[in-house]
Amino acid sequence: MEKDGRIYTLAPLTPKQVYEDQIQLKKSYEEEHLDSAKMEEQAEQHGENVRMSENKVSYKFKTKGDKVSTLRKLGEGHGQKEKK
Repeated sequence: MEKDGRIYTLAPLTPKQVYEDQIQLKKSYEEEHLDSAKMEEQAEQHGENVRMSENKVSYKFKTKGDKVSTLRKLGEGHGQKEKK
């Protein structure tokens, strides 16, 4: 086989070398898969944290908006003009 201008001679692997290579490949695959699963879990947790924060902010604005509209309605009932 030739690569980058050099000639390489490939030799067949022994059954033991094939077995060791397969174990190494399996181990590296499992490590990659585990890392990937951890990253997905962290991303899901981050997304959940963001949704919870958004819900808190949304609730605060909704609550504040309800208070303001209620006060405006009360003010209208007492002959006061609504300020915008």
